[in-house]
Amino acid sequence: MKSNKQNSENFDQNISIHDATARALSKNKIKNISKSGIDLKDSFNENTLIINHQYKNISTISRGFIDFTSLSLRYTDKKILKKYLPDNPDEKEKFKIINTARSIVIGSKKFIGCKINLKDIIENFELIFEQGEDKEKIKLNSFLFNFFLKNFQNNKVTGFENFAKKFTKVKKKLISDLINKVEIQEDFFKSLKKILKDLAHENKEVDNANQHDQKSEEFEKTGELRKEEKNKPKDEKLSIDEIRIKKKIKDLSKHSDSNEGTVSNKIKFEKSKYKVFTKKYDLSINAKKLSSTMELNELRKKLDEEFVGEIELVNKLAKKLEKVLYSINQNYWKFDEEEGYFDNSKFSSFIAKPENTSIFKVQNNKAEKNTVVSLLIDNSGSMRGKPIITAVKTSEIIARILEKCKVSVEILGFTTKEWKGGKSKTFWEQSGKLDKPGRLNDLLHIIYKDASSPWKVCKNNLALVLKDGILKENIDGEALLWASKRLKTRIEKKKILIVVSDGAPVDDSTLSANNSNILDDHLKKVIDDLEKNKSIKLLAIGIGHDVSKYYSNAFTIDDVTKLGEVLVENLVKLLKMNSN
Repeated sequence: MKSNKQNSENFDQNISIHDATARALSKNKIKNISKSGIDLKDSFNENTLIINHQYKNISTISRGFIDFTSLSLRYTDKKILKKYLPDNPDEKEKFKIINTARSIVIGSKKFIGCKINLKDIIENFELIFEQGEDKEKIKLNSFLFNFFLKNFQNNKVTGFENFAKKFTKVKKKLISDLINKVEIQEDFFKSLKKILKDLAHENKEVDNANQHDQKSEEFEKTGELRKEEKNKPKDEKLSIDEIRIKKKIKDLSKHSDSNEGTVSNKIKFEKSKYKVFTKKYDLSINAKKLSSTMELNELRKKLDEEFVGEIELVNKLAKKLEKVLYSINQNYWKFDEEEGYFDNSKFSSFIAKPENTSIFKVQNNKAEKNTVVSLLIDNSGSMRGKPIITAVKTSEIIARILEKCKVSVEILGFTTKEWKGGKSKTFWEQSGKLDKPGRLNDLLHIIYKDASSPWKVCKNNLALVLKDGILKENIDGEALLWASKRLKTRIEKKKILIVVSDGAPVDDSTLSANNSNILDDHLKKVIDDLEKNKSIKLLAIGIGHDVSKYYSNAFTIDDVTKLGEVLVENLVKLLKMNSN
């Protein structure tokens, strides 16, 4: 049997080992480990930890516990944490839990030994909380930790069905966006705060929604809504579309006794039409106006660095596209002319019959300027990272080569100005929260390169996609209308519109206040109209998402690195089709 002295020596030795390990792993954010617990270098770092570092029994402490605490501290910057840590206790707790999952995943990848040590503590995550806490709350916190840990490890959204049962307000797209930002702490915290609002206020929002439904019903019965509208300032008036629809419904209801069926159908038609509550906050703008010249220059350097490993692919795609365009340009010559450039193929016949003067060719300048290509890129948050970088770099290849061959090209992007509705939603709320208001977010349509501008003038604009806060939500139907209207104003006879997207249209504020299929239905309607019209050739490429349910001419890629190849290949087909 070991003596008390030996036990004491072993105990002190364990503390010494733990102490050295903790300081190294935490980047000295842990000052030292003693019998009273973990002593932090800065007391604010306690806001990072989700477990009690002032443990009661040092002898039971495990290496997994030390690694768990150290990695939590290592990958959390104190200044950034201060900036984004919520004040609300419930939000704060969940913030720390999800951030800890992020830190553990990053640390496990870089320190393989830690991964083994952490296994036991992760499997028994519920045990690290104080036992006096609410058991249901502990269970929910454990669920949150394990859900986000698994998603961060797999680098994709998994198990969302179970998550959605507990948190119905959180959109899958927001979680996907969070996963893409795991390595960039400040971006991660920004996205996390958006998710936390849904997590913390879910029940409150449901109660508010029920109260709103009751109030709306009472307003319509008593006529109070109309009185309130009269007294409101001009900038808070209802949108013209809303007033017209309400007037039509009112006029129709006057004749309900004599023509009930017709009235019902007309009202149903009005309600099913795609509506926009207001367009006064929408913005269509050149990319250079959304950032300073200096910032765009810096972002351009980052964009080039991101693509430095893809030079071989870029050159391959460029050569392929250039070769096809060169062969198409051969069709731009008129042969058997009386004057012009000498046609070498006529040399032998000219020697045989010198009187034959139809040995020249002339260039058909009109033909080579007869095509315009528009690239419309989804600028939603879920495109962040490799998808958006690949999309803009491929667009750049296409733009530069098409310009050489005198084919006009423009590059556009679409997103929203805010998450979960901007000024449009606020305006709607101030206007009494009308039922089924239509689109409730402010559109942001970005012109990276217009068809009339040379590439060298627009080169830096594409780097805007790397600017923090640009990529948000996506309302595809109106983006297609915008891009197609721009094409229709062009003088070129042959028009091609290529859409690059990674999913269905999503805008939280619009979907939560309308029928859930409002954006889907509108997108399908816009596509149907464009495809029937046939004045514009339409092609769509879905990144990890099948877009064939929307577009007749569509392709899906599961590997984003294949985007360039698929995009160029299909553009080639469309150009050949047009040249014929």
